[in-house]
Amino acid sequence: SRWNLEAPYYGHRLPLPGSNGSRHVQLLVLDSVGLEGGVSKELLATRRFVEDYSPEFTSPAAAAAQWHWVEEQLGTPQGASPALFMVAAHRPVLSMVKRSRSKAERAVEARLRPLLQGASRQAPVVYVNGHDHAMQLFSEPGQRLHYLVNGVGGMGRAGREVRSARPAGGGEHLQGLHHFVPPDTPGAPSKEFVWGNNSSYGFLVHELGPTSMDAHFIDAATGRSLHSARVSFAA
Repeated sequence: SRWNLEAPYYGHRLPLPGSNGSRHVQLLVLDSVGLEGGVSKELLATRRFVEDYSPEFTSPAAAAAQWHWVEEQLGTPQGASPALFMVAAHRPVLSMVKRSRSKAERAVEARLRPLLQGASRQAPVVYVNGHDHAMQLFSEPGQRLHYLVNGVGGMGRAGREVRSARPAGGGEHLQGLHHFVPPDTPGAPSKEFVWGNNSSYGFLVHELGPTSMDAHFIDAATGRSLHSARVSFAA
């Protein structure tokens, strides 16, 4: 009864504290796997774990419906613009971890990123995802668009051990965490990268206030905030 995931993708208006409902955050929850159904026929063959998919949610027709909804939600708003768009999905748009991506995944990233950039012209945008086993923060230069990555909540359930390594080196052996690639790796989003950690398990806490949202990357072992970021709302 605590968690209500009402559909593969959905949206909610979250009223800002102290606004009496006059201002809101627009929350969008996306189905990353479902969006892959919209790639070209050639790229459909590169999708992973296809045998586990439900065509009702992952077919080209289902993907077309979801993409239409995403474009509509992030496009010109009907009524008052939100103070903030908060978009949540499983897979990343930007990441610095050393992990393979299928061509279908890359195609979704390439199509979704411009939609987020476009939405940031009307209100700040925060994109939140998991999937990659590290904590990461990215910001698009000159835009009100931020990416928060937190895929370290599994506490080693991945069943393998990977040596952690911060971009500057060091770290310790922690099960299931991913390496970061060197900043000069071709295609790496180094100019957008703000902060990262892959030597702790933990979670991400979001606090909505009247004029801003604070995000805190929390170390599960100590309860300490490893890094915090503030996103100011649209005026």
